[in-house]
Order: sequence, then structure tokens, then C-alpha cells
Amino acid sequence: MAGDAERVAAVVGAVLATGAAAQLDQVLTWHGDAARGVSRPASAARPVMTPELRAVRAAVRELAAAQAAAAVADARETSVAHAAELLQVTEGRVRQRLLDGTLRGRKVAGVWLVDLTSIEERANGEHAASSRRARDHAVG
Repeated sequence: MAGDAERVAAVVGAVLATGAAAQLDQVLTWHGDAARGVSRPASAARPVMTPELRAVRAAVRELAAAQAAAAVADARETSVAHAAELLQVTEGRVRQRLLDGTLRGRKVAGVWLVDLTSIEERANGEHAASSRRARDHAVG
């Protein structure tokens, strides 16, 4: 993703331009130590989140959100309703095929996500089968 590289460069540039690199390192070290369970003396001062560091944190969060959205857009999964439309069957039939394994998918928070490759394979297989049936019927 070229846009992501540009955003990262902008964030790094902002950190360096504001002279906040040392502060950022302190904040990251502090939080990393805390995550690893490293204890600090009560007298240890917590690093200050300056406005510059808050801006960097916001930019990093924005970048992470954009990457998450791109991952969803790039995903090769779709809803049961869309799968039913693509296969020209009912949503119940799609769920039945998911349960019997003739379509691949996964359940996330109680909602089926259907593998698009599985739909394409199923659609191509049904097309080939209906063509064979039509050919056999015309010959017979």
C-alpha cells in the first residue's frame, strides 16, 4: 500500500520535525515495560504526552484503522445474503451448504462469512453440471 508508506513517512517526519523522538521513545518504553510487567519505583515519573505525541498517536491510530478497513475490503468473504444472490439460491440454502460443507465459510460473532472462492467454485461446478444435463437430455 503506497498510501500507508506515505502516512508512515509523514508520522516519522512529524516526530523528527518536532524533536519528539526522545519523548516518543520514553513513552513507548514506559508502555512496553508496563505491558511486560516491569515494575517501576513509585517515584518514577510517567512520561508526558505532549501535544506533538498526541498528534503522532492520532496519526498512527488513523493508519491502523485504514489498514483494518483495507483488510476487510481485500477479504475474500461475503455475507450469506450476497452469496445467495450470486448463487441464485435462498439464504437458507446457503446456510445449509455451509453446514454440510459444500460451501466454505466461518462464523464470526454468530454471523456467517462465506468464502468467495468457494462460491466461485460452486457456481462454476453447477454451470458445468447443468451444461452436461442439457447436453445429455438433448442427445437422449
